[in-house]
Amino acid sequence: MKTKGKTSCFLAVFCACAVLLDPSAADAKPLGTPMRLPDVHERAMAAHAEGHRLYVGASHILYIYDITEALQPKLLGQIGGLGNLRQITSKEGFVYVVSRETGLYIVDAREPSAPKVRSRFDSVEFATGIDVAGNVAFLSERQNGVECVDISDPDRPAHIAMRKTAESQSNRYRDGWLFSGDWHSGEITIFDARDMKTLREVARAELYGFGDGFALEGRYLYASTGHDARQRPGLSAVDAEGAGRGLNIIDISDPAQPKPVARLDFPNFKPRNEDFWTTRVSAGMAFCLDSHNGLFVVDVRDPAKPGLLERFTLPDKKNPDWPSAAMSSLAIGDGCIYLTAMPSGAYVIPVEGVKNVAAAQGVLPANASYREPYPTDAAAFHVWKAEKPGQARAVAIAGDIVYAACSDAGLSVLRIKPEGGFEKTGELQGRAHVYDVMLSGSRLFTAEGYDGFGIYELDGPAGFREIGRIPQLSPAADVALWVWPAGENFIIASSRNSGYRFFDVRNPAKPEYVFATYGTCLWDRYVMDKPMGPFLGVSHPYRGVEWIDISGEKPRSAGRDPGNSLSLYNSLCLFGGNSVLATREDLYALEPRTPDGRPPQGAWRFRKLPAAFAARGICGIPRADGMRVAITSRINREVAMYDFSNPDKPVLQWAHRISGNPDTPAFHKGRLVIPAGHQGVLLEKRRSEHDHH
Repeated sequence: MKTKGKTSCFLAVFCACAVLLDPSAADAKPLGTPMRLPDVHERAMAAHAEGHRLYVGASHILYIYDITEALQPKLLGQIGGLGNLRQITSKEGFVYVVSRETGLYIVDAREPSAPKVRSRFDSVEFATGIDVAGNVAFLSERQNGVECVDISDPDRPAHIAMRKTAESQSNRYRDGWLFSGDWHSGEITIFDARDMKTLREVARAELYGFGDGFALEGRYLYASTGHDARQRPGLSAVDAEGAGRGLNIIDISDPAQPKPVARLDFPNFKPRNEDFWTTRVSAGMAFCLDSHNGLFVVDVRDPAKPGLLERFTLPDKKNPDWPSAAMSSLAIGDGCIYLTAMPSGAYVIPVEGVKNVAAAQGVLPANASYREPYPTDAAAFHVWKAEKPGQARAVAIAGDIVYAACSDAGLSVLRIKPEGGFEKTGELQGRAHVYDVMLSGSRLFTAEGYDGFGIYELDGPAGFREIGRIPQLSPAADVALWVWPAGENFIIASSRNSGYRFFDVRNPAKPEYVFATYGTCLWDRYVMDKPMGPFLGVSHPYRGVEWIDISGEKPRSAGRDPGNSLSLYNSLCLFGGNSVLATREDLYALEPRTPDGRPPQGAWRFRKLPAAFAARGICGIPRADGMRVAITSRINREVAMYDFSNPDKPVLQWAHRISGNPDTPAFHKGRLVIPAGHQGVLLEKRRSEHDHH
């Protein structure tokens, strides 16, 4: 556990009380015969029970059951189109669904036979976890941390604030304290969340494996962990692989001073597909999900001496040699548990003694109406912010005109004034939600959420004449979020969960789907801004760079180079017309085309960027304008500008930490224009403006 100014002996205590799972340690088998819910899609991901209602999420569908008779759930209704559904919670007939790239859905299920979506909230990043307390929803959003959302009006949820953690996957609120399960770092981050105005981190509790879901029961926190071992310095890297699976028990009677109680290790399992871990506790038993390792039922009547009662698995059709299908979620019923698994569906399993009891949340968070101000350094940037709540997600520039896609605030037309700063001159009428924008000649392309992808001819800077439209990509990918040019003939459209789909737009009235390529986690712009000759580079994080040949009637893959893979935080861009500039962590590589015009071959030479922040470089996405290269780090809220006149020795020109989350920037007459999320649109000030200020 870490607190401001001191480090505890948390790790040492845990090492002393770790227990190795012994499958023969107990004869009692608490689980009865499982019964599958026949209506639920096999890609079952989430389960939540409240009173006489059970909510199950599978694929993009929310199912609503009556569980008055707990062992015989009756389907009351369902609703689809909820994206890449991940977790569910509910309160008084409203269901709150997080679906990674499509954010938060608020579903009114008070009439369960006819549920309806009241609103969709555009989260800062992938929303993977959810809890609700009073008028606040807490969204876990990976390396961005936890986003707090005002849900007092279900039709108009609004951003309150964001607090960074290492990698929040799940969270729980209780009695003024917010707990976040952080993935790769293997820890629980704890916040004082009694008041949204003063939300602050107070402690961290270390786990023995990767973190995710957990349960709060009495004075204890029960955390399932997975993948590789964490906080075990005596293990070699080889021995740590797959050894992070198990249950950590932590005393949180004083949340600001968490104390280790016990650890129970589960069997080693190395594959890293479908990584879901969570715990639910009832009747002195912890039900611990460990994805493809199975469900472990643990006796926690004495939290200091946990013991295995049973291991439950389901066959995995795709991987028959693995222990189980991926256990994904679990809810407690009266005398049973409700289990979801992929690709096995949803099950009800009798368990004697367990009860569906609503967890008491105690003191609820105050000041849900608070809004983080997101200040701007007036010495460095001009700023424009939409009047309506919304994030500045993307910008496209033509002359002195900036088209700003501001998510739930729509698309605004801004003019950069000669003296500096922005002036709004128009907007795209009739389209309330615009999440991305790009220009190709006199045509403007937009990603408009449920309305699909718009194609407009510009009749003057603010004259939009629709000439084509691409509807939703599929029922599970029905929110248009990302659009990008691919030469003169093609555009790339994405819902951020369906790969990159190329459309031929030479006849904009009839866009034709012609090609697709698929990778992992598509939040950031992993595609080059411009093609290098006939080749457009696409970074598939950790899996290599793919080159797409866009010179023919249809795009085609020209091969993928796994040896030059980049991270989730990095990408590549065109530099100097004939080279690719790529970043990897805080390194850069500058590689030219081959003499015969092919993409760069062989291993790229990565070198350190000059330090930008406290003796380190910046880890982000590059964009070049002549010899100037801007790198933005959305997750760390950092921006840096380098002079690459000598590519072997780039020079740092300036670096800033900003209050918003910077997305991919554009250049206007040598100056940077940054869409900075809730902070607004920023314009780099000229040196003379710096001096005058």
